[in-house]
Amino acid sequence: MDEREALMARIEALDSNVDRMRRDASLEALLSLPLTVQQLKATAVVITANGDATSQRISEILHVSLATVSGIVDRLVSHGVVERIPDERDGRSRRLVATDHGREMLEAVLIDADRYRKAAMARLAVADLRALVQGLEALAAVALVDDGTPPGDA
Repeated sequence: MDEREALMARIEALDSNVDRMRRDASLEALLSLPLTVQQLKATAVVITANGDATSQRISEILHVSLATVSGIVDRLVSHGVVERIPDERDGRSRRLVATDHGREMLEAVLIDADRYRKAAMARLAVADLRALVQGLEALAAVALVDDGTPPGDA
């Protein structure tokens, strides 16, 4: 294994450790949510649909029946996570939209992971922060360029 391969393997291992610690840090927020896994998934579908979610769409994405989705959505509405609004194009249909409370609940899990990252970086020495910035800037510079050659061989 040459030096490039060894360094890349070390970075992968370290990155995996950091990801695991970040997941562990956000676990408490995730477990504190009053939602089941299916409800959490349905909420994510509603949020990412940007006002264009329907029960039919959730059914397709989660691979569950419309009857199951109906129960999931009923519980999300009762938790104040999602609301049903009339579809302007079809008055018989209802669109599903995340409430502010629903967005905040989901964001809380992501924010906890980000809070962990920031706290860990705050403990780094300034020289280590400089090195991290230099490495991330180098990675960002080549991330959008993929001509098939390893960077740094020029």
